[in-house]
Amino acid sequence: MDYYEEFGILRSATPDQIRQAHRNMARLLHPDQFQDPELNRLAEGQMKRINEIFAVLSDPRRRWEYDEPPRPPPPPVFARYREQAGWGVAMLVAGAWICWSFLDPPVPPARTVPTAAAAPASQPYTPPAPAAPPPRVAVSRPRAIQSARTVEPKREELRPEPSQPIVEAPPPVMPVAVAPTPAPPTPALPPPPKPKGFAGRWFYLRPVLPPASKELYPPDYIEAVIIEEDGKLRGRYQARYKVTDRPISPNVSFQFEGAAAATNSATLPWTGGGGARGEVQLRQLSQDSLEMKWFATDLGKQFGLASGTAVLVRRHEP
Repeated sequence: MDYYEEFGILRSATPDQIRQAHRNMARLLHPDQFQDPELNRLAEGQMKRINEIFAVLSDPRRRWEYDEPPRPPPPPVFARYREQAGWGVAMLVAGAWICWSFLDPPVPPARTVPTAAAAPASQPYTPPAPAAPPPRVAVSRPRAIQSARTVEPKREELRPEPSQPIVEAPPPVMPVAVAPTPAPPTPALPPPPKPKGFAGRWFYLRPVLPPASKELYPPDYIEAVIIEEDGKLRGRYQARYKVTDRPISPNVSFQFEGAAAATNSATLPWTGGGGARGEVQLRQLSQDSLEMKWFATDLGKQFGLASGTAVLVRRHEP
């Protein structure tokens, strides 16, 4: 029997159906309904069991892990590759044998070695006559070149006459590198002013160490948005607590509004869903640290927790 069968719901049940089934089981098996010690002890065990089931089914990640069936381990990679390699070698050998049987390699022709013919013994050996040298071609020099040499003026005629002044060229001017004038430094912009007072977005940072008291339910998520206008404070508080031993709602949400005090603390009334109401106390510990304490004077129809306290940290917008 799985968790869904114990709660009497389907696997496709919605979170509201799971929560309603948990409430029905809690009403049926709550230990306060049994006066007999033995029955009370059995009811406590069953109550812990349904709380554990509700903790798994109400968490989306843990419910997905519970619904997901375990997968078989994959086959070893080495064995799979070894099997594929065996088939590949067999196919390669078969293909080579087929090619060798159907293809007849060509036979190279026989190589013939030339032999020198023997000279007849009756005729004496006569050496070959030397080749005649090629005829020489007489090359005549063109007359144009000879005439050009005669027309070339003498170097003495190129000298300037004494009456003409000799002008010397001025020395070349070397370029001088001029360093550019540095631009004045740009003044740094001042940092934006940090927000003061209660206005801003506040969040809860989960501590590394466990809570000191086990009687208090630790918060899982807290967010507070506070706006200060014309001497008034308006805000919204949303939180979710870890409640696993009682069939109550772990969510807390309410709105508060009141006059802003001149000091670093204020007490404002709040209202929530289902007719819940109470008071919230704000105390600023530092510029970015805020302590919030709230308690309910009327739980209404939806509230399950009666009070809470936490230290929140301001979030700075970029």
